[in-house]
Amino acid sequence: MRDAYDAVSEAWTRARRAGQDAREREWLERFFAMLPDDSAVLDLGCGSGAPILVETLARGHRAIGVDFSREQLNRARSLCPSAPLIQADIAAIQFASMSFNGVIAYDSIWHIPIAEHSRIFERIADWLVDGGAALLTLAAVDDKGELFTELEGAPIFYDARPEPENLRLLRAAGLTIVGHHVRGGHMIILVSRRRGA
Repeated sequence: MRDAYDAVSEAWTRARRAGQDAREREWLERFFAMLPDDSAVLDLGCGSGAPILVETLARGHRAIGVDFSREQLNRARSLCPSAPLIQADIAAIQFASMSFNGVIAYDSIWHIPIAEHSRIFERIADWLVDGGAALLTLAAVDDKGELFTELEGAPIFYDARPEPENLRLLRAAGLTIVGHHVRGGHMIILVSRRRGA
């Protein structure tokens, strides 16, 4: 996966900057509306920084980007010089409890085997302050299954489970489902963290 994104970074960045559709923008607006001014936001799988990390900073939030592709982070440093950027596996990275008002993991978690998803959801819940929000995307399929395909010509891995199971695991991690939408197997989920609830 790291090699694939390193190889296609330039092409992926062009496609990503041109490909933000109305659906994505709508859910980002819903997410940002849940954040107080000057929020601490974590972008898990920030890629080249465009368009989400760039927009997060433009809205006046303090953002940290995490990605495991060196090439993607090099591009993100050019686009977002004020943001701390960390090269790491999002399934392994650690932050202190209640570090963030918001977490975004857009089109990143589905590249990690589903056996690890519960642990990632639990970490996201732990990292969020009381009342914090997270915007996530996952793959939703009728049956669990790995998929090997390509991205801009490079081999790529996805893993998926059924929509109800994704929602169940998020709730089990202590996250409240604010809303979700599935289109063509692409699932957007907005969640909140209510501690003590």
